[in-house]
Amino acid sequence: MGFEYKLSFQSPSGESTINALARLPGAKLLANQVDAIEFRRDALDSGMPDATASATEYGLYFCDHGGFGREYLGHIAAQLVHTFGTISIEELE
Repeated sequence: MGFEYKLSFQSPSGESTINALARLPGAKLLANQVDAIEFRRDALDSGMPDATASATEYGLYFCDHGGFGREYLGHIAAQLVHTFGTISIEELE
């Protein structure tokens, strides 16, 4: 549950996308999902992450779970532009 976004851009692979995002502060790779990552402002928090993202065929699915999720969306967009170039962001309903 949260606000969902579709971030479209050209990436060589889902792994490349997740690796680019893994450099961001608060990012945590998920051991059981190679194409997904979560973001937490407080690394010690064991509850719902601020945001999660998954690599897709169009680029990235992003879910803002509240807290600092919207802030992470900005950081992620900046990192993707820096790494891959132009992106588009669409809020999903």
